[in-house]
Amino acid sequence: MASQPGVGGGWRLLRNSASITLLEVHRAVDEEPLLSLHHSQPNPECLIGRNIQHTLTVYFGEAEQAFEQVLAGQTIAQVLKTASEDSSLRAR
Repeated sequence: MASQPGVGGGWRLLRNSASITLLEVHRAVDEEPLLSLHHSQPNPECLIGRNIQHTLTVYFGEAEQAFEQVLAGQTIAQVLKTASEDSSLRAR
């Protein structure tokens, strides 16, 4: 991305939109994990409590991998194409 201030300014891509995946965009703007655990520690005396964080970490990791796989297969160009097609359908 490059920015230009002032009248007529704005943002522009430095690469072709067909070569920029949504995963690259996601990683550029968000470094945090997609899903996170609750900030307080569960009760270690509880059967569920003592195992829930590990269990959820596994499931959350799998969900994040699936999310990233989908984003990696889509480009900004595809999003723009779909959005413009959706707009033309509504205009009819």
